Amino acid sequence: MQNAMMSTFGKVYFVGAGPGDPDLLTVRAVQCLESADVVVYGCRIHTQTLSFARNDAELIPLTPPYESAARILAAHAATGKTVVRLMEGDPSVFGHLHGEIGELCRQKIPFDIVPGVTMISGAVRAAGVSLTRMDRSRAVAFVICSFVYEKGLDAAEFDFERLGSFFGTVVLYGGITNAEHWSYAMIKGGMAYSTPVLIVRRSDSPAVLPERKIVRTTLSEIKHAAEENEADDSCIVIIGKVTDYGETAEGLLFDENEESEWLDRR
Repeated sequence: MQNAMMSTFGKVYFVGAGPGDPDLLTVRAVQCLESADVVVYGCRIHTQTLSFARNDAELIPLTPPYESAARILAAHAATGKTVVRLMEGDPSVFGHLHGEIGELCRQKIPFDIVPGVTMISGAVRAAGVSLTRMDRSRAVAFVICSFVYEKGLDAAEFDFERLGSFFGTVVLYGGITNAEHWSYAMIKGGMAYSTPVLIVRRSDSPAVLPERKIVRTTLSEIKHAAEENEADDSCIVIIGKVTDYGETAEGLLFDENEESEWLDRR
């Protein structure tokens, strides 16, 4: 009886849309979009990414905080439809995947996860740096900084001062508006005032966010640099010695104004 019931359901694909640039979609992501009956997507998804969907596919936009996403996915899959849930970056990294999968599990609706290029990978690409180097950084710490402040977590739950003694590269998602607090704590924890920092606007796609911008500063000056450049919590912050080489590489990796040859050929 249970197998018969599951056979009437469609399937939900949680698809990573990457950091914004449609060129960075995986082949599997494109295949899922081309076969979907319904595409559910957030506000940061590039319009050209949606162009891979079928002409007759139903496109359903979501607005933060995406609380209705799980209900929408389950409702459409329950009618036998193939549903794609497009998520920026990689679905399993700092996203809403856990909550949305939970609803599908409760209703026994099958699903699959299609990895994508993470937002931080997009930021690294834009800045022309490497997060690790054998002689400078052999570890990386990723922190959802904005979540720490939104939820009011205290030092016992997340200790920025302890992060100051971390021996590798530190990457912060959001939280730039609270830079004065966490930069002071990290310096107090032992990180040097002069530690280089990059502030990178999250998107690799001017079509959905303001033009890409990279700000170079130091840990002690990050608050002022963020204010002067009107940085907000859509930015990614990369802290550590590996960022020293970005200034040399920037501009050599790709031409920001160059049209995507791949998309033009479609």
